[in-house]
Amino acid sequence: MAARSTDAAGNVSVWSTITINVDNSPEGSDDFQTRCAAPGVIKCIGFNTVADLGGGYGDNSGVFSGDSTPQLDFTVKASGAASLKFTVPSKSSANSSGSYFTNFSTNLATQFGANSEFYVEWRQRFSPDFLNTAYGGGEGWKQAIVSTISRANG
Repeated sequence: MAARSTDAAGNVSVWSTITINVDNSPEGSDDFQTRCAAPGVIKCIGFNTVADLGGGYGDNSGVFSGDSTPQLDFTVKASGAASLKFTVPSKSSANSSGSYFTNFSTNLATQFGANSEFYVEWRQRFSPDFLNTAYGGGEGWKQAIVSTISRANG
């Protein structure tokens, strides 16, 4: 196929040959392992087994309990065998459903400094009860925090 362009002043370029590759698969249709192996991917977590939940304080990844503890749900899933489910107990306080944390690398070698750009991708699903509940003080709810809690050498 050939194409040429016109700039704002009306100048027309010479004809150039272009190649178009068409991929008819729906966006995001690659399986989880294929997406994890893509260039630039630092870490993938599938939540396929309890071991994927990691440990606790001082570990590279894990869960913390609140009034409830995050659990694997094998009935709702996107790419793997399960999903990570947080249950917000009735009339509970902040941080009641617990939390999940992970570092980008096992030894904290992957670090991001000032003006760094990175992307985090995840899927979320909320029950209608959760979305339609008015929380105390009109503050709403918090769904995710990305922070710089862990750093190499302190």
